[in-house]
Amino acid sequence: MTILAGFLYVIYFFVLGAGIRIAFNLFTKNKLVIGQKTEFLAHAFFQGVFFHIVFFNALQQFYWSVPGLLMCIGLLTLICAVLIAWQLQQGLTTEGNNAQHKQTAVVTLVVIVGSFFIYWNGHMLPNIAWDSWAVWEGKAQQWIIHGLNIDIARWAGWLENDTTLFNQAANYPDGLSLIYFLPKLIMNQGFAVTHVVYLFAFAMMTVLLVSRVAKNGASIYLQSFMVLIIYSTPLISNHLMIQGYADLWLAMYVLLIMLTLMDYKETGHRGVGITLLCYLAILPMLKLEGWVWLLLFILAYVLVWLWQSKRKNWIIGSALLLIFIVVSGIINLTLPFGDLIINHNRIVIFNLIDTPIQFVNITDQLLTSFFWQNNWSLLWLGLPFLIVTFFTQRHDHANHVAQVFFIAALLCFLFLFYFTEASKWALNLTAINRVVLQLTPCYLF
Repeated sequence: MTILAGFLYVIYFFVLGAGIRIAFNLFTKNKLVIGQKTEFLAHAFFQGVFFHIVFFNALQQFYWSVPGLLMCIGLLTLICAVLIAWQLQQGLTTEGNNAQHKQTAVVTLVVIVGSFFIYWNGHMLPNIAWDSWAVWEGKAQQWIIHGLNIDIARWAGWLENDTTLFNQAANYPDGLSLIYFLPKLIMNQGFAVTHVVYLFAFAMMTVLLVSRVAKNGASIYLQSFMVLIIYSTPLISNHLMIQGYADLWLAMYVLLIMLTLMDYKETGHRGVGITLLCYLAILPMLKLEGWVWLLLFILAYVLVWLWQSKRKNWIIGSALLLIFIVVSGIINLTLPFGDLIINHNRIVIFNLIDTPIQFVNITDQLLTSFFWQNNWSLLWLGLPFLIVTFFTQRHDHANHVAQVFFIAALLCFLFLFYFTEASKWALNLTAINRVVLQLTPCYLF
């Protein structure tokens, strides 16, 4: 029953994403052209997750009874289903050849086998992840009992206002909690049902990743080997089994941004560009680190654009200006949405970061995390080769952005864990592993 409910939830995301995509093409008077059907379905699923979170964020602004809420969701799903039925009646324009379809079918089969083994090993595990039962699933349970629009606050806010609920991670984004919410509301099986969705999402990400590698000329053997590496990486498979964290969701969308940027540069289709913006927008909805990856992606895009447009002096000037700002400490602003302070002693960026700057030697923990704990097998031994190819090979714009983003993210990771309060999460070998996990699919690509 749980597996069936999980697949129904997956279909709901498909219907939502595909329906809104068809509606967009109707509104813009464009013809819906599908490349490989698996790619269309995969993107429809991830778009559906995005629209689900945005839709429920909008619903949170008002009070809803349970019947009213379910009726609203049902109406939206019905409209999307009608649009899909209409599109099927009109016919679909597909691209691609039989060889591509056969390769995709083989890779999909390998992905299904990998997902089955992970589900078989993990579906009986209890919800042992603190982030899940206290935060993501915990918030969903609070909404079910008290209403979707109830205010949830941390300790200080809860003491000051007797109409709010307490949650120790109230400042965490609501995205993943809103994914848990609907199955828990309907059948009180949010954790088990979402596990099926979680595995399916990762499978769709893997298919999209391998499909892109195939477009670059990789053989079916290399594609299958890549799937094997992804599903056999210890920390990835562990997180797929316990599924209580938001890190892999964030990792999936980080990779999707890179893949969608490449599609956009190839096609120039406005709908693909909007999809890219949606994937960027969902990052801070899933986890606070999403803000960091969002800003770094924008930075990478701008740097590559400046470099390729022969504006190298702008890059040098901007770097010197940044160094001057940090050393002089001239940024000390109090704004309506938080403080902005940047100097050599402290960094405060609104409500996202508030940390002193102090060096902490975490080299032993870094080596333990990357190599001695067997989190990644031999995966990160390839990092030097990636850095070398960045300087020795020419890349198109999208690939260049992906590489600049990854290197910038790696440098940001090292800065945060060596020089800020995040070092405590490295010393106890917790978040240092999970932040790396958020970048691993991008690194593999």
